[in-house]
Amino acid sequence: MSIGIQNLWRMGAGTLDFHVRGVRRPLNVMLSVTDRCTYLCEYCKIPTRKSKEMTLDQIKTLFGQMRRAGTARLGIWGGEPLIRNDIGEILLAAKEQGFYVSVDTNGILVRKKLDELKA
Repeated sequence: MSIGIQNLWRMGAGTLDFHVRGVRRPLNVMLSVTDRCTYLCEYCKIPTRKSKEMTLDQIKTLFGQMRRAGTARLGIWGGEPLIRNDIGEILLAAKEQGFYVSVDTNGILVRKKLDELKA
């Protein structure tokens, strides 16, 4: 997914708004979609948090709020975001909002989820 001219414009306008008028916008958002992971690395405490995951509908609502607030870039992470059964729908919803999306993953599920991720 390329960053696109609209997202570049939004980020530039948001930065200018901040420096000229003091308007703050969440241009870049990092969203943890799960604490579950395929590994239990000694140094990582995320899988021990056991937080309740947002539903797909809650995430879609949040995406709409983020879009209206001026967000241009969305980073998806967690534990391992690809462990979610609805990750394809989450990424599609992000794409529909026009976000530039990146996914932080350990890579173990990429082959298994490849078709879902291409959408």
